[in-house]
Amino acid sequence: MQNKLTKIPLEEISFNSLSFSDPGGRLFSWNNGLYRAIAPEQSEFYRELCQKNIIQTLIDQKKLVDTTVTDLKTDHYDLVLQHQKISFVSYPHEWCDTMLKDAALLHLDLCLALDEYELTTDDALPFNILFDGCKAVFVDFTSIIPLSKTEVSVHWNFSGQFHQLFIHPLQTMACGYSHIARSLLKEYDRGISAEEVQAFISQAQNKRKNQKFPARFWNSTAAKGINHRIKGFVKSMKGRSLDDSTARRLFLEELREKVEEVDCSKSTHTLIIPNEKDYVPQLQILEKLLVDLRPESILNLSFGDAGILYTQLALLYAQNVVSIHSDEKQVRALYSQGKNQDKSVLPILIDITLPGSNFTNDWFKSAYDRFQCDLVLAIDVVERLVFQEQFRFDLIVHQLAGFSKKSLILNFKPKEDPYLKSATTGQRFGLSWYNESNLIRMLEEKFSQVRIIYRDIQSYTWILCQQ
Repeated sequence: MQNKLTKIPLEEISFNSLSFSDPGGRLFSWNNGLYRAIAPEQSEFYRELCQKNIIQTLIDQKKLVDTTVTDLKTDHYDLVLQHQKISFVSYPHEWCDTMLKDAALLHLDLCLALDEYELTTDDALPFNILFDGCKAVFVDFTSIIPLSKTEVSVHWNFSGQFHQLFIHPLQTMACGYSHIARSLLKEYDRGISAEEVQAFISQAQNKRKNQKFPARFWNSTAAKGINHRIKGFVKSMKGRSLDDSTARRLFLEELREKVEEVDCSKSTHTLIIPNEKDYVPQLQILEKLLVDLRPESILNLSFGDAGILYTQLALLYAQNVVSIHSDEKQVRALYSQGKNQDKSVLPILIDITLPGSNFTNDWFKSAYDRFQCDLVLAIDVVERLVFQEQFRFDLIVHQLAGFSKKSLILNFKPKEDPYLKSATTGQRFGLSWYNESNLIRMLEEKFSQVRIIYRDIQSYTWILCQQ
């Protein structure tokens, strides 16, 4: 017998902006939790999956986001599920190649597990996957549907979409065109066509005539639609007595092998960690501040060689750490380290100096909305943005404050610094405004408290700002 349901007032609900496109239900926030109201025509199906422990089995296998049935209801919805709330939402075009590869493997592993219950997914979008730190999590619960709703064949219905949004982008990245792959992934469900990836492969071959790729890489490329091995597999199925389920599983396993064969090792770099002895004062200052501030979440935007040291220190004092870099090598290396050591760090590939880095619309939330943290670390950011990107203080402070919920730590180097002095050569604009007092004045417009916490013998200043 079903327990009496508690109704959530509609005015207390905040619906997810993308939930309008989901015929299976509406995703919403309430009381700091994440919920999904299941459409009435779908409620019996999803309730049965939960009652039969199919959903819990997938959760235990780490193939699906943690989900529980609640005793809540809302207008027009009598089945409400609660999902694990992933701390930070990231998009596929913000991932390095190894993150996209892990997401692809998770999607196929989920499909293989679902097939055992005569279930499948209704699309193959990488946007259905988020990263909880360095762990890929499938979050689109209502994309799970019965196989009876699809055209069952030895082909997986979404093989073409999977190629365009996972395999072809991975192959393009392996050719050395990661920036192009990520740009095309922004187009949501278009991805990269077979013709486009073949063009990238041909270009890479022409550029690297003296460098031989592993044969397995070229064997895994798709010149005309799905690759020849999968075409051969489909052809070999004709006339054979294999049941549909077995044939489908073999097809999915072929796809999985194809993803595994995309070799990211050529672009994988060992994370080079600078010597801590070279940064003792900075690390001591930062550690003292972390002890005093006790932030639950930290966003590291710091530039320079010591950025990785600040991320590692942040992981000792915060539950969640986001590390944003414009260098894919650093993101890839951080991801590899975090994954191997089970660290709660989310490495993200964004260039905050580019105008499109904070693009937002109904489909994409801005970086400010998604990566806001209690504390923002912005060490060596000011001089980099001023002297290399020609940013002024007002724009820099606006960006940094947009990411901060509570606090911001940054440093300032005077233009008399030998390195900065040489960097001013050839500047098109005067830098009379580049001084500590002007920076502090701008910070005070965004933060209620701004104070200098350290000044070293070179007149480098560390500044703490608090809301």
